[in-house]
Amino acid sequence: MSGIVALAVAAAVAYAVAQRLRLPAVPVLVLAGVAMTLLPGTPQIDVEQAVPQLALAFLVFSAGLELEPTRVGRHLGVASRVALIQFLVIGAIGVGLVLLLGRSLIESAYVGLGLGASSTIVVVRLLVERRQIFEPFGRLVLGVLLLQDLLMVLVLAALIGLDSGPRGLITSLASVIVLLAVALGLLRPLAPRLLARFDRDPDTLLVVAFAILFAFVGAAWLLGLPPIVGAFLAGLSMSIFPVGGMVRAPIASVGTFFAAVFFTALGCSIELPAWRDLSVALVALAAVVLATPVVVTLTARRSRLSRRGMLEAGMLLAQCGEFTLVMAVLGLGLGHLDEGLFSAMSLITVVSMVLTPLLATNDNARRLDRILPRPRLPEIAPLEGHLVLIGCGSNSEMLIDLLSLTGSTLVVVDRDAAVVARLEERDVVAVCGEGSDPVILDAVHASRARAIISTMKRPADNAWLLRHLAAEDGPLVIVRVFDDEDAERLTRLGATVVSEAEVGAAEAVLSLREVVRPQSA
Repeated sequence: MSGIVALAVAAAVAYAVAQRLRLPAVPVLVLAGVAMTLLPGTPQIDVEQAVPQLALAFLVFSAGLELEPTRVGRHLGVASRVALIQFLVIGAIGVGLVLLLGRSLIESAYVGLGLGASSTIVVVRLLVERRQIFEPFGRLVLGVLLLQDLLMVLVLAALIGLDSGPRGLITSLASVIVLLAVALGLLRPLAPRLLARFDRDPDTLLVVAFAILFAFVGAAWLLGLPPIVGAFLAGLSMSIFPVGGMVRAPIASVGTFFAAVFFTALGCSIELPAWRDLSVALVALAAVVLATPVVVTLTARRSRLSRRGMLEAGMLLAQCGEFTLVMAVLGLGLGHLDEGLFSAMSLITVVSMVLTPLLATNDNARRLDRILPRPRLPEIAPLEGHLVLIGCGSNSEMLIDLLSLTGSTLVVVDRDAAVVARLEERDVVAVCGEGSDPVILDAVHASRARAIISTMKRPADNAWLLRHLAAEDGPLVIVRVFDDEDAERLTRLGATVVSEAEVGAAEAVLSLREVVRPQSA
């Protein structure tokens, strides 16, 4: 009991320090766990104990809650291809590199398979914070995360079954399929009706969600599977809209606490790796961070995404995640991994999680986009006095129709090639690319346009657009904004801003100045 109390106190203090200093929470929590092991009289704690295992179950449960399959939409096909190829290629690279460092095949397999799954928690949080979760590449990333996590569930079942021979392997995989069928085939259709009764009673809703979680964990245990498998499938079964949103709110604080407890316990279990183990960690980390964006970009090049979208997707997926830690804990418990390699896998995961927000940025994607060879852009005859619409989702169809009534030539720029293809069928001039890319802007003769209407969501993209067009006699630039701070900043750069609420009605945009009046007026 004293160990549990010490762990909870250390986790609470570390999380408070991280929040106060605005530091990433994960490394601070791990360091707090390491510090606990250095204090005399501290009870021994490791991740195989009951409380850390419960905390890990909540962490994986939270990951499952974020993976609503309907968010992926029409990107499911390319997401399946990217998920499978990334998993296999990065896994094979990891296995080969670790074998070259003198490790056994089973140890190399654990490390390699662990490298193939990205962190759902980290990536979804970044997509939400950056307002990218419904962008085309955001939907692609969600699909990749969902399929990778399902692959990892099958891998965990296979590793458990291998110790019992072929029959055990078949039994374990069959058990996973049964649980998955219950989660997706039975509970998902019933969950909205079951939980909708408690949408105004958060306490009861939380109890029902926990009951479903522990029912799946218990079922996994009875079937001889890692309880973590049941926790993930429980989260996946409740991820359906609107149930996922209903459950996330009351469980958020509980999930944060258990995540803090787990990462602190992880720090208690990490030993200072010897050079042999540290070399494995460094090589594997480099493979994940450097190879994943390349693999994802090359695999998704036929996905109808803009190239920068593919690069951003690759950088977001370039880290290890929750299931890497699950693999490490399982391997340690089964005796397939020693303490040194367990520590190496833990370090790979923690460091790559911390690096992702720093490396996976729009500016870095922009830099890579400039370096890589460009595909050939469509040639557009010289234009002047035309209108340019940047960003054309499903809600912009009315806007296109109304802009067409102005009598000016309309050119659309969109990062989704499927949208571009649909517009071309309507004989609208359209180009696939980023609206903040100077090359794309020059291709559509943006500097000679009468007006540019931007619906890009990220203020940084609109800022790049405005800087590129900065001139006294440049076109009028109408920009959609989401808050007052963005409005003030973009106004200083020369934009005419329209609030999100106004831009939802195309008439509000068309009423701005005389720019959209018919040419004959």
